Amino acid sequence: MKLKQVPEDFIVNEIYDLESFSQKKEEKDRDYYYFKLTKRNYAQFSALDKVSNIFGVSRKWVNFAGTKDKLGVTSQIISIFGLKEFNLEKNVDFFNSKIDDINIEFIGKYKGRINLGDNLGNAFEIVVRDLTKDDILVAKKNLDEIGKFGVWNYFDEQRFGYAQNSHIVGRYLLLDEVEMALKTLLCSCPKDASIDLKKYTDFIFKNWGRIVKQDEKVLDEIKKIIPKFLSSDLHVIRHLLRAKNDFFGAFRNIPKKIRTLYVNAYQSYVFNEMLADFSKAESKDVENIPEDLELVNSQFNFDDFGGSVVKRILDEDGLILENFKLPRMPELKLGGIIRKVRIQVQDLKFDSNLEDLDGFRDDMNEGKYKLKVSFALGPGEYATNVVKQLFGQKDNIIK
Repeated sequence: MKLKQVPEDFIVNEIYDLESFSQKKEEKDRDYYYFKLTKRNYAQFSALDKVSNIFGVSRKWVNFAGTKDKLGVTSQIISIFGLKEFNLEKNVDFFNSKIDDINIEFIGKYKGRINLGDNLGNAFEIVVRDLTKDDILVAKKNLDEIGKFGVWNYFDEQRFGYAQNSHIVGRYLLLDEVEMALKTLLCSCPKDASIDLKKYTDFIFKNWGRIVKQDEKVLDEIKKIIPKFLSSDLHVIRHLLRAKNDFFGAFRNIPKKIRTLYVNAYQSYVFNEMLADFSKAESKDVENIPEDLELVNSQFNFDDFGGSVVKRILDEDGLILENFKLPRMPELKLGGIIRKVRIQVQDLKFDSNLEDLDGFRDDMNEGKYKLKVSFALGPGEYATNVVKQLFGQKDNIIK
């Protein structure tokens, strides 16, 4: 099974209610300009940086309702404060003509900004490739059951970063081992990394001692090989070269929202381990599993359902609940977050009745088949998780 083999295989349209936005309370006589942002194979934070740069506003005044995948064609609503209305149309046209793979469309002016969670969910159209006939039969068998009972609400790979190790960075932060968190982050490299990325991360790994010892010559060498999409790493490295062993200060060069994602990723990892344990006992104990559970935090109760699983994982990782208070990084303190154990999948369907499989030959993978599936999910629910369980491949989920 292959997902996102081409961007158009993964189309995401954010679901939102403009009427509810018009009811937002006025914020200090401020006007917020709402746009539909569509991007193709473009990281969300990079796209938002482009928006702030072109329109000449601070990045903090560009807000969104939900995070979107880098890979694929995605659309979402954003709000911007601080724009000048007299040249708005001109700036929109300039943006769309200058920036490849990103498009913005002006929606309207409102009195309140977009906040995380303001969206109602997302609608997906996904082409799944590299399938066998058996894969399709499994999906046909699972379709009705998932439509009725939903799926396990795993956090999927997007939650764990492009190198699938954000939870490891988060674990080091919780352990107060910030140097290891930084080193792991700067050396992050996915299995299918480009030659340039592999060269850069290998260099950081081999020359970490030089960075820590403030060898200023190393910066010039890094500049020659660092991939453009990782240019923000230079802020972290420059800080280490200026302030010896100030790993906390160096880490704070990363935007707070992104820093928070690392500790959230560790919570997500633990939650996935809980679900993996539940799914093994699904046949006999499913009726005893609650509808939702709290993600691990400093106030977590080990006596709650699944608490023994959490205790085992924390023991293995050398953590106690006190670590989740993050005393030296209180801005990242983790509060209690409730998450559904299972989720309902709305309008799950294939693009045909699958009577003649020959019509589903995969033009990109010889001898294999492709299948288009569509459905809608609530905010914070992962489409790739649904697809994996639809095709009986939930073992591929990070846990």
